[in-house]
Amino acid sequence: MNRTTVLVLALVILLAHILAMHHDSTGAFALPSDEAHVNFHIARNLVHNHGTAWSANGTPAAILEEGGTSLLWTLIAALGEWYAYSPIRLTAVLGILCALLTMAAVARLSRDRLVGVTATVFLVVSGPLAATAANGTETALFTMLIALSFLSLERRRSKWLGVGLALLVLTRSVGIIWVFGFLAAAFRQRKQCEGQTKLRLITAFAPAFVAFCAFGLGRIYHGVPFLAPDLRALLATNTDTIALGFSSLMGLITGTVAPVMILLPLLQLPLGKLTGTGKRALGLAALGTVYVVLTGGDSSPMHAVWLPVLPLAYLAVHESLIGGLDRRPSWEGIAWFAIATACLGSVLASKIPGDIGPLPTNRLLESMARNDVRSAEAYGVDWGGRPAVSRAIRTSERLRAAALFFRFGANIAPQSVILTPWPGAMGYLSQRRVVDLLGRTEALPGSNTVNPRTGRIRADTVAALGERPEYIVPLILDRTHPPSLDEFIQTWLERYDEIGPTDERKDELRVALEPYQLVAVPIPAHEEDRGAPSDAPAFLLRRRDLGLEPKLEITLDNGSRFRVLLTHPGHHQIAELEVRVDTPEGEAWYLRPDGVFVQGPPIRTRTEALLFPTGDRKVELVYAQFATELSKDGAPLPGMRLTARLLNPFSDPAEVFSSVCEPLVLEL
Repeated sequence: MNRTTVLVLALVILLAHILAMHHDSTGAFALPSDEAHVNFHIARNLVHNHGTAWSANGTPAAILEEGGTSLLWTLIAALGEWYAYSPIRLTAVLGILCALLTMAAVARLSRDRLVGVTATVFLVVSGPLAATAANGTETALFTMLIALSFLSLERRRSKWLGVGLALLVLTRSVGIIWVFGFLAAAFRQRKQCEGQTKLRLITAFAPAFVAFCAFGLGRIYHGVPFLAPDLRALLATNTDTIALGFSSLMGLITGTVAPVMILLPLLQLPLGKLTGTGKRALGLAALGTVYVVLTGGDSSPMHAVWLPVLPLAYLAVHESLIGGLDRRPSWEGIAWFAIATACLGSVLASKIPGDIGPLPTNRLLESMARNDVRSAEAYGVDWGGRPAVSRAIRTSERLRAAALFFRFGANIAPQSVILTPWPGAMGYLSQRRVVDLLGRTEALPGSNTVNPRTGRIRADTVAALGERPEYIVPLILDRTHPPSLDEFIQTWLERYDEIGPTDERKDELRVALEPYQLVAVPIPAHEEDRGAPSDAPAFLLRRRDLGLEPKLEITLDNGSRFRVLLTHPGHHQIAELEVRVDTPEGEAWYLRPDGVFVQGPPIRTRTEALLFPTGDRKVELVYAQFATELSKDGAPLPGMRLTARLLNPFSDPAEVFSSVCEPLVLEL
């Protein structure tokens, strides 16, 4: 089998790896991540003449990374928005194409021998590459540009290197760090190429520096600092951030296995036995590693923040293996064993944790996929491996469905403001103003700049609630676990607040949440069929003073019979009805769904009822008769109290967040 055949086979396997990872709950190809929708939202504003800001009050520099965006990727998304009315498929296809071209570029640098496909094989089984290729972000493009730029450097193609580095900077301004790394590598290369064709440094590097300066001046023109947030994060690093970065690095190694092979070139480097290509690849990989460590990594699934480093790291491994085997051909069996072991570990990392046939591998795979304590606390996610990819897809799917609820839901004012820690899909699809709780898309009150996307991102959650948004999309939860107020406060302060869950801060957040009530709303199971409801409703916080609460009314009919009527001025909502009778003796009787009163633990009369806007009409929820023990001569016993109340599904009636509206009490 020749190397061309191996490369084609590798491309097919990588494509299969990507498709195996990216599928939604219906088995269809998954839609982009929530982060990708940030670029889509700015692109839509640009195409439809709404400017380059995240919202009407935001800075126009949002397209220049002052909002978690990528300039080049946003322009690509705008092309998709303008031509096909949706950038979703365009960015997914381009991301996959970038991943395939990355591997092709690495293959071009491989030696003409079988062991020379090492870097290519490692990329094929790379979980970060497969997880990122189709998630709609610019990471795959950024990685491809690094790989192609390194290929141009090694081939001493000055023009192609200049184009690649300029595009690298325009994709992410942190690319300027890589430009300096490539410049240092070029100087080193020139010393080793006496009598050979050399790079023209002006042609190769001037476009990148010009692009970076133009980018920074554009930011200054729009009233924001010269350096983008992700670059400013490098200047604001501290020991806690560096410790978090090392935790992220260890998560990459233990979670994907193959990067541990970088020990081979690291051991050969001080011995002077690493080739020039290997040294340059290792140096650039080290530069990327230093940046990620100093900025603390990020919460992207499958350790995708490290993806730009991996092609160069694997090239360094490839060079060290070839150099070692040239000196010790008898070690080829050991080399192949190490390669096979690393590949097996990477393949297992891409598997959802579980046993493999009779092999009890579940615990091992879970330990590989789970974040350590430091990373879990900082990023707010327990998983960093394959489960994180599945969770991100599911989160994006539910957020898009919730956004469509806001977009098409009745009685939701167009000027409503939505606060959420996931602004992407909500901002792109809801057609409402969306505020990022963590201040990554626009500056929060009291701040002049946005927060970076790296490290431990926290904000003043109490101040954000003080702006009194109409709605809050707080958590993505199962329907069987609606949050209590205490659980909500603890979770928000741990994951998002700059101070944390101190007793004083809990009291402050509790006061800030008093104007809000928890509501469960129906969302579609999949946006392609909005008529099919999801098994799990979405839980939102809604301001009480909007006047959208349902109202109950009780009427007595023919003595021992009664009706519970509903009027609902708000949007579609899911609630459960509880009807209770309290006797003068202290007994509590509950009305069952079949219309019979019984004593015992609380029972819901109507479960998961869909409330829809009723207008001026009244809808009958219950028509029932008092039990014989509760009536006499065809009339209810005197002194009893009849209570009807609407509760959130599966909620604890004693919790503050359980009540949907004021309970109605009728003294009999």
